[in-house]
Amino acid sequence: MFLAAGSAKAQSNGSSQVYSLAVDLFEEGSWTACRTECSRLLLAQPENPPVILLKAVAELRSGANSSTGALVRLCVSTNAPVDVTAMAAYELGRELLKNGNSAGGFGYLRQAFETAKSTALYLRAGCTLASIVNEHPDLEEQNPGLASQLRTSSKLWTVKLRRECALSTSSSSDSLAGRPFQWLIAFYRSAIGPALGRRCSLTPSCSEYGKQALSRHGVLGLAFIGDRTVREPQVVSEKASPVLRDGRWRYSDPVAEHDWWMMPRSGVESRDQKSEIGDQGSKAK
Repeated sequence: MFLAAGSAKAQSNGSSQVYSLAVDLFEEGSWTACRTECSRLLLAQPENPPVILLKAVAELRSGANSSTGALVRLCVSTNAPVDVTAMAAYELGRELLKNGNSAGGFGYLRQAFETAKSTALYLRAGCTLASIVNEHPDLEEQNPGLASQLRTSSKLWTVKLRRECALSTSSSSDSLAGRPFQWLIAFYRSAIGPALGRRCSLTPSCSEYGKQALSRHGVLGLAFIGDRTVREPQVVSEKASPVLRDGRWRYSDPVAEHDWWMMPRSGVESRDQKSEIGDQGSKAK
């Protein structure tokens, strides 16, 4: 059963007959019909959180990405049931990850992980969070208490669940031309970096930044690496986004702040909506 449909059923407060058709259509994958039925239900109850959730997720599944706004509102709603809010955060986090916004996705998925009452949702959110942390270790450093929570949760992750939750946290252009440079960075990080110690004043480190840029954009990532090298003194002098790492202040400079114009325009259509989702993702942390 889809988690969103399960959330709608669980929160129906004894009105299962009212929701049954919408839930059945959702479980069948009949996204357009489900959206139509949810719209009909919302005419009578326009502020019904479970139905809003079902409609928004059905829209995502059918490619109608304007539903992210409805999910954002559910994430901060004080009237929606806890698991509906958590499910909205999970779906929104996954959508942001698919569109290359790891930081925003991380914030919403953490909200889902920490607030879910449903065991299934708790495990899925945790498993997806772990995949982000594996690709972006700096996020784990910023959230030290999260690592122990994920380790506890990981004991319950089945092989099937790990496969279902596997989701690349970057929009990869992992071309053959870019791979040799990724191998060089991997060699530096494993064989040279530990001997030199962490000298980079930015986060993610320059080697991690290069790895992400090459993974996202293939050989074009070299331009981002060169740009980062030139910009580093300026970013440090501006001290705009300080982050404490290992007892030392470093300055945040993620790839996403510089390649947003190259990312596909899906999931969030307007810059105003991007700002709204980003702000809410930060609050979710």
